[in-house]
Amino acid sequence: MELEDFQPEAIEAIQFKIYKKNSIRIATFLGGPLTAGYLIGENYKAFGAKKKTIFAWLISLAVMVVVFVIAFNMADSQSTGSRYIIPLILSFIAYYVVQIFQEKEIEQHFASGGDAYSVWRAVGISLIGAVVTFVIGFAFAFVFMS
Repeated sequence: MELEDFQPEAIEAIQFKIYKKNSIRIATFLGGPLTAGYLIGENYKAFGAKKKTIFAWLISLAVMVVVFVIAFNMADSQSTGSRYIIPLILSFIAYYVVQIFQEKEIEQHFASGGDAYSVWRAVGISLIGAVVTFVIGFAFAFVFMS
């Protein structure tokens, strides 16, 4: 191996794992917008974009507030399908956000031999995210609905 063949970014890419688009989509459906913000932020952190990590968190918090407002306004709805609409929409939005903003880095990561976390890790994180979202939602309801 010649010195000019050495590519430090290829070695660097192998040293960390990222979350795949489908893992983020599944985890977002199960855990909500905070889970999406965390997983997308972790990918940004792995790619060395710390400011984008903070932005992902801020956007996910704003989306969570909007979801709470919508959910509390839909609370009177008797439709059983309406409880799945918001998680489905959020999961597809998260998928496309990753596709638009991280696809190139993800492809480079895998092309240089990088690895991804398992979908089960993302599901585990989503369960924690669901609990946190439930607690925040309960507090939101207590403060604003009483």
